[in-house]
Amino acid sequence: MCWTGKLLQNIVKTPAQLHFKISQCKRIIIRRTKKQGDVMIRGELFYNSDTGAPRTICRKGKKAEMIQPSTISKGIDVKPLKLRDVRNLLQKHYSEDWKELPYLVYYKNVLFNLDEEELQLL
Repeated sequence: MCWTGKLLQNIVKTPAQLHFKISQCKRIIIRRTKKQGDVMIRGELFYNSDTGAPRTICRKGKKAEMIQPSTISKGIDVKPLKLRDVRNLLQKHYSEDWKELPYLVYYKNVLFNLDEEELQLL
């Protein structure tokens, strides 16, 4: 389990600690209360009934506001040599006009959003 999972374990109840059995539920309703700022959850055994009682998803003495998510970096760094190879393949298969093709816009964005240093390496 990653460290973020351990942080959540201290605040959020595990599925076994909830007041209903997840495997038997057809619907699970999650709501955030306005006054307390807490997250309430309830499980319904049938699609068209509202008989379940909502209870907090957090452990005793904990609030959802205590969850402090960390920022995850977007994507991975692609090596300049691989980018050069991709560019060469695009030019071979689609000629120099590959930049104008709408279904190759992803590659255009990847190759043209590079720093000046990276462009010199290509």
